[in-house]
Amino acid sequence: MSSSNSERSEGGVEAVDKHVAHPKLEKLKRLRETFNWKFENHPYLFLDEFGPLIKDWKQQLPNLHEIFTKQEMDWILMKSIKRSLWSEEIVEFVIRSGYKDEPDLDEDGKPLLRRTTAVHQIDEWHWCALKIEVLKNLFKIYDKFQVNYTNELGYTHFHVACIYGLDDVAEKFLELGQDPNCLVPGTGNSMLYCVAAAHLGCATEPIIRLLLKYGADPSQANEDGSTSLHVICQRRNCTIHSLILMLLESVDEVQQTFLINAQDKWGDTPLHLSLKYHHVKEFELLLRRGANPNSVNTKGQTPLHILCEKNQRANLLKLFFKLIDEIEKTVQIDVRDNEGNTPLHLAISGGNAKMVQWLLIRGADPSLANAEGLTPLHIICQRFENRDLLKLFFKLIDEIEKTVQIDVRDNEGNTPLHLAIFSGNALMVKSLLRRGADPSLANAEGLPPLHLIARRNILGDMIRIFLSINGERQQTVRIDARENLGRTALEWAVASCLPMAVKSLLDCGADVSSFVFPTPSDCDVYASIDDLDDDDSDDDNFDNFALDKICYLTKLAAATGLLAIVELLETRGYIMNGDDALKLMGFFDKYGLYESTDFLTSKEVDDLVDSIFEEIAENPKYMDDYKLASSYKLPELPQESREACSLRLCEKISTKFFRDWALDSFLQLIHYRLPIECCGMIMEELKNKDLFNICLAAAGRSSQQ
Repeated sequence: MSSSNSERSEGGVEAVDKHVAHPKLEKLKRLRETFNWKFENHPYLFLDEFGPLIKDWKQQLPNLHEIFTKQEMDWILMKSIKRSLWSEEIVEFVIRSGYKDEPDLDEDGKPLLRRTTAVHQIDEWHWCALKIEVLKNLFKIYDKFQVNYTNELGYTHFHVACIYGLDDVAEKFLELGQDPNCLVPGTGNSMLYCVAAAHLGCATEPIIRLLLKYGADPSQANEDGSTSLHVICQRRNCTIHSLILMLLESVDEVQQTFLINAQDKWGDTPLHLSLKYHHVKEFELLLRRGANPNSVNTKGQTPLHILCEKNQRANLLKLFFKLIDEIEKTVQIDVRDNEGNTPLHLAISGGNAKMVQWLLIRGADPSLANAEGLTPLHIICQRFENRDLLKLFFKLIDEIEKTVQIDVRDNEGNTPLHLAIFSGNALMVKSLLRRGADPSLANAEGLPPLHLIARRNILGDMIRIFLSINGERQQTVRIDARENLGRTALEWAVASCLPMAVKSLLDCGADVSSFVFPTPSDCDVYASIDDLDDDDSDDDNFDNFALDKICYLTKLAAATGLLAIVELLETRGYIMNGDDALKLMGFFDKYGLYESTDFLTSKEVDDLVDSIFEEIAENPKYMDDYKLASSYKLPELPQESREACSLRLCEKISTKFFRDWALDSFLQLIHYRLPIECCGMIMEELKNKDLFNICLAAAGRSSQQ
């Protein structure tokens, strides 16, 4: 045993000799004697006996050096820190007993530094609220600060002291020659970086000041190129400003400029990061101290891009430009990132009108296209809610006397007008037309604007607005023009089952004389019908029909809509033939608009369906049925019976159409051998699916003949 240990032993013996009659001492010795064989493989059983034994043992304290070996004391301390309800009491008891750890020495009498202690294991202690206090107490036991114990991972006592904000302990290591720039194993981070990244709150500042005092290098970067200044700019507490000042004032002016503009692996400077984390005072400090406002990261983003990609930063952008003017620097406002976006593209994508205003006033180019060929005007027109932003955009363009190419195409051949149509905003379409958008340009699919509208505009209002504005501007739009596939706008509206759009086109002069009834394969707009009948459906299934949320395409709406379209065409002089009727029935067949025997319903549900049908039957026109089916006026059908009810209504409403056309086909198939009255009675017993098959059979026989 070393001399110091002997001295401590003597002190401990005196304590024991004075209080030799303490009743707990013998229990402690007996516990020690049973330790090797009883508790070695069950450490927590030992601690569960040791803890209650030492609890409230305030006087007549034992000399632990005499009772336990050094290895056993290490074991007790480490196991108690790792997992024990008695950790705090055990550590305090060891301190009160006067126990101090002594290093093991090598052959030359030098301390052996490779050793794992309870200090290293403080991270594993789960009582977070008491962790700092327990760690402080452990350093009263392991108080040889010239000996910086290192565990198998290379983690030292100095690392622990710094990371937990024990500046008084850390300073003792530094006073004895500890390198403040030592790296933390496993991370490659400097001690300064680790402290800056740790969640120490107010304890961060004293440790960082201490490390800087002893020569820590704030420009030291880790393998990701990140410095302590980078990590401080990502913190979220009130000490950031003072920490940045502390770092900057620890270096000269040249080093300060280098530190401020250092880029990490991702190309981000501290200025990028302070803006990402919305640190207003800090980004102002960095700019005034020499941060480059045009630095580009690996995504091609400047600080201005970072500002503009978040929607709530208009005031920060205003301050940014104010500071730039004060420090007399120039900002490259139209830099494109890796996706070709300028800050203006990003501000518009976020829908921030104030940002758009500031950027345009500062000279942003409103015509630049990104990698997808999208100009700012394209991006505005992509979203239904951007009507006011479009209005502001045109107003600002006029004020700053700039021009925009209103008919420029993106990579998919779409102009802003096409995108406004996709968004469903008729008022944006109106604004673009009045600014001179070409109403006849086709996109990459070969679809002119009117055809696009006819495919999507459920209410038909956009068609009327489109044709009305072009009439005002004396621009000719050929309403019956055929696109690349040979379809007219009217045929698209029919194929898309949009009776209101069909009505608008007919009201505006669409010609039915050359109309060709579409086949079910001409349009797959009904692919989402089943989804829309479910409560879990979302607007995305409806392909941007945001304007028409009051009119949704359920199976019942589809069935009534198809019949309403036939009614509209016939009132305008269209004569439907057998082929047309077969095509219409094909829509019913393709999308399963038949009553199904797979569903069982209650009498209550059956009565509800009958009452709804009675209400529908009172309507004079199929269009009235469609409006009812497309509204929220129908009684709420039970969720478990909704599809069955909807299909039964589809069957009832369309039965007359199916029977009328199937009757002729049936007569043809039987070579007119039965009276019409008898055939009619037979038809009344058949379901629509059977009636469709009769029509198919007749059409097949007719084609063979």
